Amino acid sequence: MKKEIVSHVIARRPPTRQPQWDCFGCSRNDGILRGGFTLVELLVVISLFSILAAAGTEIFIPMVRSYNKANIQNEVNQNGNYILTLVADQIRNAKRVVAYSSDSRSSSIQIEDYDGNLTTFNRVGDNTGCTSSDPKNGYLQMSRVGRNSLTDVPLNNLDKKNGVNVENFVIDVDNSVSPYSVSITLILSQGCATSSTVDYLARSVFSTTVTLRNY
Repeated sequence: MKKEIVSHVIARRPPTRQPQWDCFGCSRNDGILRGGFTLVELLVVISLFSILAAAGTEIFIPMVRSYNKANIQNEVNQNGNYILTLVADQIRNAKRVVAYSSDSRSSSIQIEDYDGNLTTFNRVGDNTGCTSSDPKNGYLQMSRVGRNSLTDVPLNNLDKKNGVNVENFVIDVDNSVSPYSVSITLILSQGCATSSTVDYLARSVFSTTVTLRNY
C-alpha cells in the first residue's frame, strides 16, 4: 500500500522548470552558468584597437609637425618684418648716408637724421654661425649717438632655441642717383639650438629698396 502511495505522489510531482539563459555572452554547460569572451573574441578586439591606434598615430604626428613648423616660421617672419620695417623707415627719413660697408654676408650702414643723430645698423656674428662649437644666433644690432642714445641694441630674438638667427644682412647703396637708393637684403632662419628635424626648420628672405625721402 505504501509503495502505491509513493508512486502516486511521484507521478503527480510537477515537472522541474529549466532555467532561462538570457545572459549575453553566457552559455549553459551541464546546468552551470559560464560567462566571458572566447579567445577568438579577445583577439578580434585587440586587433581592432591596434588598427585604431595606428590610424590615430598617423593623424596625430603630422598635426604636431605642422604646429611646430608654423610656430618656427611665424617667429622668423615676425622678426624679419620688424627688422626690415625699422631699418627701412630709419633710412627713408635720414638726411644722408654717412658710411656703409658690405660683403657677401655682413653689412653695416650709418645714417644721419636732421637732428644730427647718427644711427648704425650692423650684423653681429661670425660666418660659421650655427656650425661652430658654441653656436650663437647672428643678430642685427642698432646703435644711436645723439639724442635718445642707444648702445648695441639687438633687434631680433636671441634665444638659441626659440629665437631666430640672422644669416645675412646685406646693404647696397646706389650713390649714382639723387637721392640715394639703398637696397636691403635680410636672411633669417631658426635659432641655432633648434632641433634639426624638418618640422623645426624655417628660412626666409626679406628684401626692399628704399630712397632717402629728405635727401
